Amino acid sequence: MDTVTVRDGRIFMQVNELDPYDLVQCSGLTDWGIPRGAVSPIREQSLKRIGDEDVVGHTRASPDMAGFTIQGRLKEAQNLFFSLNCATNVQVLMKDCGDPTDYYGFNIGLGWVRSIPGDMGGEPLSQIEGDDTPIGISNPFNAVWGPYLIDFKVKFLSRAAIAETGSIMDMAFFDEECLEDCQTVAGNGQYGYAVATAQVGSPTDNSAVWWTDNYSATWALCSQMPFAGGEDLSAVVKIGMTNQHRVIVSRGSTDAGNPAEIAYADCTMIGQTAWAYSNVGVVNGQYITAMAWPNFRNLFAITNDGYVYRSRDGGSTWSIVYQHGTAVSLNGISCTLRGRVWIVGDDDLVLFSEDYGTSWTVVDGPNDGLLNLNTVRVCPDYKVFVGDSNGMIYGSVMEGNTWVALPPQGLTPTGIVKIGGYDTHWMWAVVDIAPVAPLTGNSRVVRSTDGGATWRLWNLAQNINPNNGLEALSVIDQNRVVVAGNPYNGTAFLTRTFTNVDRLA
Repeated sequence: MDTVTVRDGRIFMQVNELDPYDLVQCSGLTDWGIPRGAVSPIREQSLKRIGDEDVVGHTRASPDMAGFTIQGRLKEAQNLFFSLNCATNVQVLMKDCGDPTDYYGFNIGLGWVRSIPGDMGGEPLSQIEGDDTPIGISNPFNAVWGPYLIDFKVKFLSRAAIAETGSIMDMAFFDEECLEDCQTVAGNGQYGYAVATAQVGSPTDNSAVWWTDNYSATWALCSQMPFAGGEDLSAVVKIGMTNQHRVIVSRGSTDAGNPAEIAYADCTMIGQTAWAYSNVGVVNGQYITAMAWPNFRNLFAITNDGYVYRSRDGGSTWSIVYQHGTAVSLNGISCTLRGRVWIVGDDDLVLFSEDYGTSWTVVDGPNDGLLNLNTVRVCPDYKVFVGDSNGMIYGSVMEGNTWVALPPQGLTPTGIVKIGGYDTHWMWAVVDIAPVAPLTGNSRVVRSTDGGATWRLWNLAQNINPNNGLEALSVIDQNRVVVAGNPYNGTAFLTRTFTNVDRLA
């Protein structure tokens, strides 16, 4: 097993959001740790021996912020830490050899996000005559998020086994679950759902809902299909735990004479779905393009003609919270847990709410109304990214007041399909490129390990298998992502990344 040594590490720092990382020269990092909170035992009188106590449980205190110290030298120039007062992002990257300034040439790393500088100290400024040891400076930091283990060598596995003949349009995975003793424990991304369109050209084929319990290695059909033959599915969301959750799917095609519609199932076992149905609005011919579910009281659905709906009861009833003046397609939605909701659509439309959709602001898009926006991702620190139909990603750290163009590197995209992320700093995007015969469409995945500052086609040799276009992206963590899309060689395309730092891969 390969290991890394102290001399392999280099420190990189991102002082400003949406700027690339820079190498911090002649510095080292020490005293780092992973705070989890102090553990205290819960004791009860022993049932086996009088006067003894048994440990029957434990409590855990709230963890401190993650900390580390950067050590450097007092120099004649570039004394960065003397003027560093604001939070920065820090990464220590490691490899065996090579150019230490090549950020993308490293193998693995640790990253801290929003690292706040503390009291700076140093060694004596004057020493005994004849001692020419350089003056050392210690710079303690406390980070809001981290440390994250970063794998720069992740690669996609071969396609997963799934007998789907339509296109997979969306996926939803469960987070890690730490349950009580003797109960099932679910790993992050172990369980999940996927939804697909009906088979092309078939008026009787039912669009399918699939489930997995083994990290996307294999997939099985749910016990019941939700909608009539020939009707597509467009989105899936869920809330709860694997043994007690509600899963909701949306119809993604017009049902003549009927409004938009969702189906929901309350499950005690994943994949065992008895569907109930709810109309979304009263506009006949309308259908849902995407959904978002930040918490049970705020479930959102957007439509092909400019409507935004919200449900306060988990999908049973719906109300209109926004209606655009023209029948413009809304294509993507993203939410934070603190009430911010972003929606993008055709004609460069950007909508923003900071109160869970009660009020809305139309934000100037990055393209002066000239291009369609396909996807949006808002981060917990409120950075927002959008992708357009011409292959450009834009980012904003000022809630849409200004946009920065962030072109994907290593390829020439013709459109941005999906943008996803893990926490605030680890971003992924599906991009379309010009088809390569005999394929009718072709997609790639770009990745950002610097908070969206750069988007790069990494690991060129194993980026992704040949495909007819990707439609769905689900980010599990900073190193793991699942992508899926259109049929290739008869069945839908679905694959996930493999990482050597994944304990379960």
